Amino acid sequence: MLYKVGFKNQNSEDLGLHTLSVGRRQKAEEQVNIYPIPYRDEELIEHTGKYKPYERTFEFLVADEDQISILNKWLDGYGKLTTFKDPGGYFKAHVVGPVSYDELARIREKVAVDFKINPPFFYLNSGDTPLPFTTSPAVINNLGTHHAEPLIKVTGSGNITLNIGGKPMQLTGVVGHIYIDSESQYVYKGTTNEGQKMTGDFPVLNPGVNNMTWTGTVTSIEIIPRWRNL
Repeated sequence: MLYKVGFKNQNSEDLGLHTLSVGRRQKAEEQVNIYPIPYRDEELIEHTGKYKPYERTFEFLVADEDQISILNKWLDGYGKLTTFKDPGGYFKAHVVGPVSYDELARIREKVAVDFKINPPFFYLNSGDTPLPFTTSPAVINNLGTHHAEPLIKVTGSGNITLNIGGKPMQLTGVVGHIYIDSESQYVYKGTTNEGQKMTGDFPVLNPGVNNMTWTGTVTSIEIIPRWRNL
């Protein structure tokens, strides 16, 4: 079966390439700490709730030698990875290791490439749509199966307290607006680092219902939620 693959805003069909295999999506392995217990028939296992990136092998068919250079340029670096086998979202993937070629016939070659799925989640397309809020309290329903690390734009001024899921964070001296990026752990406005204006933990959105409230002079809050599944 042939599959269309998208990577770095290009897809295999537009490049004239056939996709033979897209590997298999995996549930990422959890990072656990294991401690032996002397004189006991068991070990202490600590579940961290953090997960390991994994590799997924794709195979393409090249029918023209001129396509090899195109393929090498495309299969390089980092970007969004989509397949017809995984509808409704995408992976964040790096190309790792060499791209290997195996001659099938005089003018055809099979090409294998390993994508590192890193972070090891499937991101829902719906999680890229901004959610606007203008009144407090508000409710956010996480559509994914894993906690999300959103990008939040707070528009307002002065000192603001934002509470998501019962966990408050404070912003001081806001002028106009400020961004809180939970994924990169970064607070900014334009190109300016404004981390000194925030105290508290970076917000996360747990699966299911998340209650949100705020106090202070807030005009609006816009959240790009970044829903994701294991």
